[in-house]
Amino acid sequence: MSDNSHKLPAYVYAIAGASGGLSNVLLLHPMDTLRTRFQARSFSLPGSYYTNLIQASYSIIRQEGFWALYKGMGPALVGSMISWSLYFQSYHLFKSRLSSWGETVPTHLTASTCAGIVTSLVTNPFWLVKTRLQLQIGQVKHRKSVSSNTVPTHYRGMVHGLFSIVREEGLVGLYRGIGPSLLLVSHGAIQLTIYEYCKTWFLYRNGDWKRQRDRTLHVTESLIASTVSKVMASITTYPLQVIRTRMQETSLRLYFLESFRCIVQMEGLKALYRGLFANLLRVTPSAALTFLTYEQVIRLYSVVFI
Repeated sequence: MSDNSHKLPAYVYAIAGASGGLSNVLLLHPMDTLRTRFQARSFSLPGSYYTNLIQASYSIIRQEGFWALYKGMGPALVGSMISWSLYFQSYHLFKSRLSSWGETVPTHLTASTCAGIVTSLVTNPFWLVKTRLQLQIGQVKHRKSVSSNTVPTHYRGMVHGLFSIVREEGLVGLYRGIGPSLLLVSHGAIQLTIYEYCKTWFLYRNGDWKRQRDRTLHVTESLIASTVSKVMASITTYPLQVIRTRMQETSLRLYFLESFRCIVQMEGLKALYRGLFANLLRVTPSAALTFLTYEQVIRLYSVVFI
């Protein structure tokens, strides 16, 4: 985050965050679809339908068409823009409230955790619909590896999916997987803390605090800081993403510990990291692109309006 935050209104962070989230989804959504398919129980049982990224991509394109890789893109775009916009704005709001703590690790952890909780509560319905849409196999013939109750209804899109979930599962249905989603707040906390540490190192590594205080990161610095922070956070919290997908893919009411126990008992601990490679291929450029866009929007605003 930019150190010249005292100069910028809150809406600038919202616009910068939304821009980063939008660019992320537009370029990297197919990898997110592959990751979701690998995580889901329907595609990860013994004799699984997908065995590796190349085979999975080929199978989806051959059986469902190229645009099947972009299933769920509507809620992903909306959810990502709202998520990043709200996250960055909330982060700086909470951070300003904790200004008396200074630029410390507790400040970054507390601000990012609070921002993550707010964001998760607001955007969970969009991620739920995205997951359900990504797991639909359209007009493809029924396969033994795909459970008939994986996705309760064939959703025509984001709006139809939201209304269908409310009608069939109640309002509480929109918050399936909210438990691991809230625990995944730790992902953002870890990521932002490492990012801020890397950023501080880049800004002040030559010891000239006064001269460096108000500048933003250069492109290369932003790419390195965002990539390192995202990879470390992703590896640490990935099992929570798998559990969330398992809870969201079905209309059955599953609980966090129950889902965790079923995965470990039926598929082993390694199943908690199924799809990790696809996830890293997505999140590494995703984080770099999001934070790069974010920093450049802040820089552009600073140049034009300040």
